[in-house]
Amino acid sequence: LSFIQQHCNLSGKKILDVGCGGGILAESMACCGGIVTGIDMAENVLRAAKIHSEKQKLIIDYLCTTVEALTEQQSECYD
Repeated sequence: LSFIQQHCNLSGKKILDVGCGGGILAESMACCGGIVTGIDMAENVLRAAKIHSEKQKLIIDYLCTTVEALTEQQSECYD
């Protein structure tokens, strides 16, 4: 996270965390004010990430998908 913060202000940025796993980085970026979407192909780790982020009262959109499928499903842009 500190490396990312050295190069970018995350506040208000739309962020895509590809291969987010359990959501550790996604949560950190959300705490810095980022609007975070996390994608991963492993449903079990996404379930854990969702539960943890809800307990922390963080809003993170977790999706079980690939980056290729995501680009076909939506035309949304990320910073």
